[in-house]
Amino acid sequence: NQALNLQVLVESRSSSLTPTMVLRLALTLFAVTFDLLHAGSLPEHAAVVYPQLFDVRDDLGTRVLKVSDKITLNLKKSSVLHDDFVLIEERQGVPQHTYFDVEALEEDLYHDEKYFASVMVTEEDGGLKVEGVVGPNLKIRPLEEMGRSAEGHNAHLLEPIEKDSSDAPTVYGEPINEPKETPSERSGSIYDVQIVYPEIRIVVDSTFHAGFKSKRRMMNYLIIEFNTINLRYLTVSRPRVQLVFRSVEITKAAKETYFKRVQGNIIDGLKSLYNLVDYVDQNKVRYSKYDIVFF
Repeated sequence: NQALNLQVLVESRSSSLTPTMVLRLALTLFAVTFDLLHAGSLPEHAAVVYPQLFDVRDDLGTRVLKVSDKITLNLKKSSVLHDDFVLIEERQGVPQHTYFDVEALEEDLYHDEKYFASVMVTEEDGGLKVEGVVGPNLKIRPLEEMGRSAEGHNAHLLEPIEKDSSDAPTVYGEPINEPKETPSERSGSIYDVQIVYPEIRIVVDSTFHAGFKSKRRMMNYLIIEFNTINLRYLTVSRPRVQLVFRSVEITKAAKETYFKRVQGNIIDGLKSLYNLVDYVDQNKVRYSKYDIVFF
């Protein structure tokens, strides 16, 4: 299995953007496989667990999730989507916009700030299903191929979140070594805001999209990821940052000309990044209203 998550942020220097808006381009190149969904044996350091959910009588709607004897989470409801969240995909050359019931999409989304946990919790057919992140370095997903325990609880795989250990290159490029600017006290007083809400658009490429059985599963994955990122941003202040997930665009392979491919699954990351800067600049009508665009 190979998984690549290369992210580089670059400021757009287009003069057509308003002074109050800084458009940052984020390049995320994914080479994703999902063999573990059908693996016959458990990965190293993984464990099978049978989560249980308990409701707490408080005004916050807290739910207690017992993942294992060592992991218990106090879950609270999460919200990460814009009210007008939309999925955009091209059909026969025409962009199709699909709007969603945001409350329904976030109905099963929970978090635990203490453990940086972000999960989707669903109850169906008398069983519990949990998917997401249950700690800084742990993830969980249902083992649908396994039966229930004697008590009727669904089996889940609990495993570490590990970086790709493969030596096979999937991206060529070079690091961008530019000096970071140090904000002054004067600049801090000019932009004295308590909290900012960057609005996000994700452009999903055909390779990443193909790794999911359905669009809904892909959406759940992205929602969980952004909920996790927002938990990480809780440590940031002056100003506080809360990302707002506003839209997803699914692209066709034939339109992904901005990726500079070397051979096969290998991509030149730096050249692809520069191509994306030009691509977004050429499509201001589509992207200029977003603060951050992820590819």
